[in-house]
Amino acid sequence: MISSHANSGYIDTSSVDVLSCCRLPARLTINQVGMLLNFQPYELLLLMRLGLLKCLNSPTAGTNCRKFFSADYIQKLAADPSWLSQVTKAVARAIREKNGRTAHPLNGIAHGQCGN
Repeated sequence: MISSHANSGYIDTSSVDVLSCCRLPARLTINQVGMLLNFQPYELLLLMRLGLLKCLNSPTAGTNCRKFFSADYIQKLAADPSWLSQVTKAVARAIREKNGRTAHPLNGIAHGQCGN
């Protein structure tokens, strides 16, 4: 459902159910892209930093600005198994590297090893 803020002329499409709509909006939000590609928003931001996903905003736009993506571009990526494989591996590798850099005081316990 597309809602409009009273008297502002602003149309809010963030509540559009992208998985069941007949036609996607031309611009998608990061949450909508996440729904279509089955990635979390933080993973999409990571893919953007790695240069594997492009948004419509200027590359010099601030990190806090709202990100929009072309629906056509996202649909093409979603239909490309080699790209999906590449970015899935890139996200896993980046998260593994990040987790390796942080200290885990309970390392091993999270994997079911209680020291017995």
